[in-house]
Amino acid sequence: MHRLRSHFAPPSVTFCTVAVAILSKHLVKVKKKPIFNPAAFGLLFSLIVFSSGQSWWGSLSLLPVWLIVFVFMTGYLVTSKVNKFPQVFAFLGVYFAIFAIMSLIGVGDVTDALRAPFVNSALFLAFFMVTDPPTSPAKYKDQIKFGLLAGAISAVDYLVFGGLAYLLIGLLLANAWKAWKAANKKVMKKAA
Repeated sequence: MHRLRSHFAPPSVTFCTVAVAILSKHLVKVKKKPIFNPAAFGLLFSLIVFSSGQSWWGSLSLLPVWLIVFVFMTGYLVTSKVNKFPQVFAFLGVYFAIFAIMSLIGVGDVTDALRAPFVNSALFLAFFMVTDPPTSPAKYKDQIKFGLLAGAISAVDYLVFGGLAYLLIGLLLANAWKAWKAANKKVMKKAA
C-alpha cells in the first residue's frame, strides 16, 4: 500500500490544484468564456508551485502499451463530438514532425519525447485537452492554426527547456493566442 501511495500527490496539493483550475475558469475570462484550459492551468500551477510530478495522462505509462488503443477510441469519440479533428491532426502532425526532423538531423535528444509516458501524455492532451470547446476555436481554419501553434510551442519548449511542463505551456499559449485574437476582433468591430 505504501508503494502505491508514493505515486499520488498529498491531498492538500490535489485540493489546491483543483481550486486553482476552477478559479481560473471563473476568473480569467473574456466574454464569459475561460481563456485557459482549466485543467492545464491547474496542472501547470501545481508543477510550478509544488514541484509536483505529472501523471495527468491517466497513468497510462503504468499500463501495457496495447491499452493506448482505448485513448485513441475514446479520443476519437470526444473529438468527433466536439468537431475538432482539424485541431487534433494539426497538433499531432506538427508535434511529431518537429521531433522526427530533429531526430533525423541529430539536433537535441528527442528519444524520451517519442516513447511512453511522453507520447501517452501528448495523445491525451491532443484528444482531451486541446479539444476543450470553450478554450479552443470553432472554425476549422482557426482550429488548424491553434493546433499548429500548440504543437509547435510544445515541441520547441521540450527541445529548448525539457522538463514536464512543455505540453501544458504549448496549450496555454495557444489558449492565450485564441483569446488575444478574439479581443482584437472585438476592438476592430468597435473601430469600424
